[in-house]
Amino acid sequence: MSESRPAVVYGLLWAGLSLARALGRAGVRVTGIASDPNDFGLRSRYLAERHLTTEEDDERTLSLLRDAAGAGRPILFPERDENVHFVVRRWDEVRELADMPLPDDVETVLSLRRKDRLRVEAERVGLSIPATASPKDETELRNLAFPPPYLIKAVTGQEFAYAFGHKVFVADDADSAANF
Repeated sequence: MSESRPAVVYGLLWAGLSLARALGRAGVRVTGIASDPNDFGLRSRYLAERHLTTEEDDERTLSLLRDAAGAGRPILFPERDENVHFVVRRWDEVRELADMPLPDDVETVLSLRRKDRLRVEAERVGLSIPATASPKDETELRNLAFPPPYLIKAVTGQEFAYAFGHKVFVADDADSAANF
């Protein structure tokens, strides 16, 4: 292993597994934490350690992060919304234990997680992003100031994806969008 700092990847689905592989191949010691035994990244050969927790057991997750810090101050990579949600819930404690590739201000992190606040943050720092709208009703939807196609997406969280099996739907016109 290299002299690099250890990494903790919290969430081991596609993105978490990809990150664990890339870091492991580069010689970084990677600890994997998953909330579901079916997270396929748990079986990656690039994990030096693998642990299960639950989304509700913040104390266990913090304990696993503390243990990972035994090899040096780790960098925590939360993979999905629910993993970032843990970080936000336990912001001060997590930041005492690990560094993260997230802004230093929890309010900025919260803003970046919400599709309805993302535009304000992007404009604040001078980034352009595609047009976004949160129409309250069908009339507002039909009077959007930009042309279709429209991407229909939840404002926060994975619940939408779990309920509908997709994170986003494409509507080719206002009629299709209104049917969602």
